Amino acid sequence: MMISSETYIEEKRNWTLQELYKEREQLISFIKEYEKRSLNEEENDIIISPSPEVRYRMYKEEYLPELEKLIAEKEQENS
Repeated sequence: MMISSETYIEEKRNWTLQELYKEREQLISFIKEYEKRSLNEEENDIIISPSPEVRYRMYKEEYLPELEKLIAEKEQENS
């Protein structure tokens, strides 16, 4: 089960910028890997919850944009 983007960001609100950068890189890495493979191969026989497609959509469309906003806020605070 995936958590909402609001909950995801709240869990990271007190993280350092370095931790946030690392998290962003992990999201981007998953997104790129998913796009490369496109998972239309034999992997569809494997049941994973949440599915890679659901994770891809949440990471790309919800988590990453919200994480970018949080990073920008933290960078403003530190400058």
